[in-house]
Amino acid sequence: MDLATGRVVNGQFLNESEQIEKGLALIMEGLQIAVEWNFPDLVRVAITLLRNLYRQNPSEAAETWRKATSTEPPEWMTQ
Repeated sequence: MDLATGRVVNGQFLNESEQIEKGLALIMEGLQIAVEWNFPDLVRVAITLLRNLYRQNPSEAAETWRKATSTEPPEWMTQ
């Protein structure tokens, strides 16, 4: 859990430092780990952070998501 939590926390820190692409990527990594290891509280935190990032800067968040996943941002993130 420390690895997943570290990714999410560091991602949030980077986002607050205006390094959105790096921050979003770390939060996504943390989310993936949290899902794989069934850490539901951390999954909720990561999803909330990703939604907030998308609301703050939809175009940059969406572009970063596309670069990282080769997919469009999921509906849960964009609503």
